[in-house]
Amino acid sequence: MVLPKYDVVLTTDRSMMSNYHGKEFLGFVTTGPLFITVGPFKKLGEWIHEYIAMPKMKVDKYGRPYQAPYGMRKIEAALLDAGINAAIIDPDHVHKYIPNARILMLSHHDYFGLNPPSSTWSAIVGREPLNAYSFRRFMMRIRPYIMDAKSRNGLKVVVGGPAAWQWLYLPELMDFFGIDTVFDGEGEKLVVDFVKRILNNEPVPRYVYVGVNDAPSIDEIPIIKYPAVNGFVEIGRGGCPRGCAFCPVTIRPLRWYPLEKIEEELKLHIKYGVVHGLIHAEDVPLYGSTGVELNPDKLIKLHQLVKRYYLTMAWSHTTLASVLTAEKKYNKLATKIAEIIEDEHQEWWGGAQVGLETGSRRLAKAIMPGKAAPFKIEDWWDVVEEALGVMHDIKLIPANGDYRITWGRRRTTLWRR
Repeated sequence: MVLPKYDVVLTTDRSMMSNYHGKEFLGFVTTGPLFITVGPFKKLGEWIHEYIAMPKMKVDKYGRPYQAPYGMRKIEAALLDAGINAAIIDPDHVHKYIPNARILMLSHHDYFGLNPPSSTWSAIVGREPLNAYSFRRFMMRIRPYIMDAKSRNGLKVVVGGPAAWQWLYLPELMDFFGIDTVFDGEGEKLVVDFVKRILNNEPVPRYVYVGVNDAPSIDEIPIIKYPAVNGFVEIGRGGCPRGCAFCPVTIRPLRWYPLEKIEEELKLHIKYGVVHGLIHAEDVPLYGSTGVELNPDKLIKLHQLVKRYYLTMAWSHTTLASVLTAEKKYNKLATKIAEIIEDEHQEWWGGAQVGLETGSRRLAKAIMPGKAAPFKIEDWWDVVEEALGVMHDIKLIPANGDYRITWGRRRTTLWRR
């Protein structure tokens, strides 16, 4: 079989290139430590953990994955729209494409396990998380192909994605794996010119940082061309009006997709047989808003639209304050949304990441005074408990462990210490 030739090949390791048995949040299991790391059962432990957490993705005869991470699909779409010959290739097949590629682009959410919760687990148990182990093993496998292609045809290797910054702290690994450029930030606006410069044999920087002024507008963000993992669809990009001191999201501009653009990606997933999906924003209930006050009309229309296409759906993120605001200040809006979502195809929805961060009112006031808005941060305890009670009532399941103590309106002081 003759393989197609691509100027730009995009890939990542198995911990990212998986649909996690169709259960998006099962992917969090890849952030945990390997089950067994020593002794005769090491290989068995690896196999069990990988089977549970990151099963292989279905691919076509050329090794192109049926689904791929959403951010990679966006970059792929930007390159294709510009007429650049590019494709996402599964990690088990990418070695066959590297020899003829001009550019190899890598992406990851957590290359070296430095982000929470990977770093949290590692610190507790003293073991390498599965995602970091998987990426390291993948890179060691393709490194000979990379080095050969660099010497023969000048292959350039670019790393990007949410964890691109991690390479800056490990420059020795950049040299070892032949990394030419770290591309840090939203890429849709700048990546085409960057790739064209490489294809034209022009010099490119060792490090590219995409600042606020170079972040793409909604019109500059392309529609994906092929399905994303588990029907992932972005409804908003960047930004958060709550201004938490520890969160980089707050420095990015907030942009909401119009319903028409969201619908195009819903239709694409349905075309490829993906009927279960996840809508993503940093705080889904704020869809269509300009601050922390909600836009009920747009929220209702958004969920009606999504359920018109998907049999089941989930939220990626919400804040507890937004859930409570929807229910208490907007005439039981959270309940109305639940009534749209919950039907004969799904009895509950989730698991949305809620970001509890701290149970200390003193710390909350110091580092995230807008987290409870429009409620007062001094009432943070009540906001958390009441919001989790609302989530319990509407069957919205948190992805975090935050609910385990306060779930079902049970009161305790344990989490407040």
